[in-house]
Amino acid sequence: MRRFVLGIILAALAMFVWGMLYWGANPLPYTTWKRSTDDVAAGQALLKYFPENGTYYIPGMYHDKATLARMFQQGPVAFVHMLRREGRPMMDKSIMGKGIVLYLAVALLFAWVLRLALPALPTYGSRVKLAALLALVAVVMIDLGDAVWWYIPLDWKIQQGIYNFSALLVGGLVLARFVDGKPGRQGQGDPSHA
Repeated sequence: MRRFVLGIILAALAMFVWGMLYWGANPLPYTTWKRSTDDVAAGQALLKYFPENGTYYIPGMYHDKATLARMFQQGPVAFVHMLRREGRPMMDKSIMGKGIVLYLAVALLFAWVLRLALPALPTYGSRVKLAALLALVAVVMIDLGDAVWWYIPLDWKIQQGIYNFSALLVGGLVLARFVDGKPGRQGQGDPSHA
């Protein structure tokens, strides 16, 4: 059980550090973002037309069908995520705490899947292959799905997909070492019995 928990903690920390490197030291993802013609005026318009934090879809789905069809045809069509009307520090430390909790949850679920599949994964390489496949499934469904269903620009979703795949692979590389089913280290099967 200790080895299983240690693997989860180390995998979460590895994903966290990888995330800091990918998003903090890598300028490439941000090259996909567009620039407004005036950030201050755009911010004021957001405050004027979007009354609370949340996600907005323009045109809103609350219009009657004929009006909605006309508005879609005329454009613009947009997703607007009003994150913090009241602003926030550029480097919000609370995000880091939430991030590590997220990575712990992801590592726990990832470890659980690997543990359930252990009888068919006798080698480190076989566990890494499953981890890579699970990461790829998640990226295709989520990141490419956002581009297909919500028209979120593909160049941005590719950057997120690269990160998501690589972060999950980093976590999988760690977990594949710790979730190995060797006698005396942990039991087989359901992690609730560990």
